[in-house]
Amino acid sequence: MRASMMINMNDDDAPLHFVQDISSALEGSTWRWTKKRPTVKLLLVKTKDLKYVVDFTLADATMQQTGPVTVSFFVGDRLLDKIHYAKPGYQHYEKPIDPAWVQTVTDTLVSAEVDKTYKDSRDGAVLGFILTRMGFERR
Repeated sequence: MRASMMINMNDDDAPLHFVQDISSALEGSTWRWTKKRPTVKLLLVKTKDLKYVVDFTLADATMQQTGPVTVSFFVGDRLLDKIHYAKPGYQHYEKPIDPAWVQTVTDTLVSAEVDKTYKDSRDGAVLGFILTRMGFERR
């Protein structure tokens, strides 16, 4: 697996970085459905001057069932932030991280957990949000 700071859901090797709760099916050539806590693993080449970045969409159809949601953003097991979202649509989240929270020797896990998921009454499918990319960028 290549060293990478950002996983775009349409990267050829994106599924190699998935730990949990990210669909194997690529939708619309750019995004994937998640479940409750999508998590990716990243092998970083640096730890300083990084910000955690996630681009995602809260679908109108799922929010009609769940209502407003809170998304918690994690680096490893550490909670970085919690944001309340009252309306559906595209969201961009970014926040600088403490270099002590990441390493270059082993994979770093990053995740975003939605407090309420949508459950399809017909097939029981559980949906969180639409994920486009997740990882780190330089500040």
